Amino acid sequence: MIIGIHGPSKMAFAATVLCVTVLTSVRGASVTFSVNAYSGVNGTTCDSYHRCEVTVTDVTGGNIGITGTLTGLMANMASPVSSVPNSDGYHIHTDSSCENGAAAGTHYYPGRTIDPWASVTWASGDSGVATFSVTMSDFSLRGVNPVAGRAFVIHDMTGARVACGLIGTADSAEGSSAEVSGWGMGVIPAAWAAVAALVLIMKSFCCESHHECEKEGVLVQTNEKVSAVMSTVNEDSVLAASAVMSTVNEDSVSAASV
Repeated sequence: MIIGIHGPSKMAFAATVLCVTVLTSVRGASVTFSVNAYSGVNGTTCDSYHRCEVTVTDVTGGNIGITGTLTGLMANMASPVSSVPNSDGYHIHTDSSCENGAAAGTHYYPGRTIDPWASVTWASGDSGVATFSVTMSDFSLRGVNPVAGRAFVIHDMTGARVACGLIGTADSAEGSSAEVSGWGMGVIPAAWAAVAALVLIMKSFCCESHHECEKEGVLVQTNEKVSAVMSTVNEDSVLAASAVMSTVNEDSVSAASV
């Protein structure tokens, strides 16, 4: 069944769809990047023959989701060595360099005293491949506690830093590539500026009456704004109708006089 949408209803429908699209795009930003072995590191983890790829995504509630696949690992590493710090870990670090292990800086967790990365580890199977997925709270790609541009480091079972990639950039230990989805840094600067302006305008339109959409990061109803649009349309329609009726009545009176 096809439902026709006409006049003011079409305007309200279009406004709602545009709001939903903008809010979804802003909250759905993600970056996918490759991770490569540090030069001179022994082993095959993320070397030129073993692809490693990671995706970081903004998640509702001020969190990020991290998913990835690592190859070239030691096979059947089901769990890290508990007595070794950073054993089999993957972490976001403070700095923006993959030139060498030290250049990445320390674990990134601003404003906190307990390191949330300490328990984040990968586990490999028979083929030396590990897939992982984790949600980390109080981070974002480019908002509060931003991770974009920072080093993403892979540790081996000894805790050593063996591979690195920069989140959302084209640089890594050996020059990785990155793909940006949503409203990302990969857009041409001029186009990005235009898009950013549109996002700000539409966020104001969609969220002015619903402050919770900013802090909760969820799609919200836009009834108040749509009602305002409808009210304006209805007022214009009434004025136009009154003008037409006035003209008709004047013509009728003139005709009757003749």
